[in-house]
Amino acid sequence: MGQRTQRDLHDLLSTMHLAVLPLNEDEAFGYVAPEAALHGMCVAIGPAAGCVDVFPEGYPYVLPARDDPTAIAATVQRMIVCDEERRTWEARIAADVAATCDLDGVVLPRCLAFIGG
Repeated sequence: MGQRTQRDLHDLLSTMHLAVLPLNEDEAFGYVAPEAALHGMCVAIGPAAGCVDVFPEGYPYVLPARDDPTAIAATVQRMIVCDEERRTWEARIAADVAATCDLDGVVLPRCLAFIGG
């Protein structure tokens, strides 16, 4: 199986409605959560995941505990059942996360500005 690209990830994300990533700070794929958000997808994410910092304050789908299946199920149920809340976040999450971590539009230009002087 060949190496996966960012384009592969974007193709996969375009087929999804929401993501559930109860990551901790040491697990790989931490960048999938912001990428999913950049696609306008709500993400249920573990409270200790390093990438949780790019989500806006008050984001309602940060899991109370990553190792609690009842809490994960309740958060996913809320994401599915509470249409108005989820749609509100779907409408704003991409812009909120992009303001912090869009690699091409925000991060790389800041790095180049820092390197350039």
